Amino acid sequence: MNEIKLNCSACNSQRSMNATKVRRLSRIVVVIGWILTIPSVLGLLLAVLVFIGGIYFTSSTFDNFGETFPLIDLLIYGSSFYIGISSLVGGLIGYLLIMKKKVFKCSMCGFIIDRD
Repeated sequence: MNEIKLNCSACNSQRSMNATKVRRLSRIVVVIGWILTIPSVLGLLLAVLVFIGGIYFTSSTFDNFGETFPLIDLLIYGSSFYIGISSLVGGLIGYLLIMKKKVFKCSMCGFIIDRD
């Protein structure tokens, strides 16, 4: 295995810095990120279900002249679009809060250097 090990500049130990990933933010913020991300995934599933149900509902709903009701179409597809977009935004914010960054971390003293 070709694992890169660097010398630590903080504690001057030889080949003690390993490539790893660490959280960008504190544990509380990561928990908040998961609290935002999980309902966002469920919201996206709900938006897809509302959209598919709207297609089924509007294809079977006609008035006496064979025309659909545009207000019902607007409510169904508009709510599906709104739920989907708000879930995407919430999921993106949640993902940004739970992301990890690539670093070199000293196994002796815990000193961190970014790999990027």
